[in-house]
Order: sequence, then C-alpha cells, then structure tokens
Amino acid sequence: MARKKSQPKPQPKKVVSLEKLQLEMKETLESLGDCIEVVSVSSRGGDVRFLCRVLKDAYWLKILADFLENEGGWYSFVGKKYFMSRGKLVFGWVLIFESEEIEKTTQEIRKLFLSIHANLKPSRAEEASDDDGMLAVPLPYIAGSGFDDEKVRPVR
Repeated sequence: MARKKSQPKPQPKKVVSLEKLQLEMKETLESLGDCIEVVSVSSRGGDVRFLCRVLKDAYWLKILADFLENEGGWYSFVGKKYFMSRGKLVFGWVLIFESEEIEKTTQEIRKLFLSIHANLKPSRAEEASDDDGMLAVPLPYIAGSGFDDEKVRPVR
C-alpha cells in the first residue's frame, strides 16, 4: 500500500486591519506637498473613506486630475461634502476607495498618489496664489451623513 506524502499545512493569509490601511493612506495623503489634511476616516464593508480639508487647492486639483486619469480597477468617489457650521456653509473633501481586494488596492492607490506627487512639484507662483481667502472651519459630524460619530474614529 502506497504511503501518502504529507501535504504542508496552508499558511493562514495575512489579514491587514482596515485601521492599518486607513492610517497608511492618511500618511500618504498628508505627504502630498502639505496640500491636504485628513480630518476623519471610516469604513463600510470593503471600502476606506476619508473626510479631508484641502489646504492648497490648485496643487490638489492637479494631483486629483492625474489620479483620475490613471485610476485602476477599483471604485473611487471624490467629491465635496457640504455642512452648515456656525451659520456658514463649509465643505470638506470626501474620498472613498472600494475594492474586493482592499489591501492590494490601497497599496496601488498609495503608490499612484506618491508617483504623481513626485512628478508634480508646485512652482512658487502656484504656492503663492493658492490663498483664496477661505477660512478653515472645523467640520461637524452630522448624523446620517456617513461620517457620524458611530462610524468615524479620530485619527491618531
């Protein structure tokens, strides 16, 4: 009777937590020439979500245009979320990235953002003209917005 060779046990697949992916993406976004600040992060299912404050509009829009032109096989939503705060209309940028393979996708998105930033250095004129007189106001959390207290954690 032939003896079966023992099969090696399959190694458990490393699972990276969504929190780690969120922190990595936060660091990447905030390294883009100091043009964007992550205010909060959240997740639903297979996505990561960021509510951000843009500090250098012209530079951010160049990065965003390049990003959208080179987008991969994932779902992205980039838009502005408007709020009323102290009687004034304010907004924050919302970035949502979704994929069946969120860990791999997050790494690809980070590499893309970093590559775009490395190839797109702002000129002094663009940096100087980026002040559009807008006042930065802390963004409130509104129930039902997808960024309420139950789903949003402060980022370290």
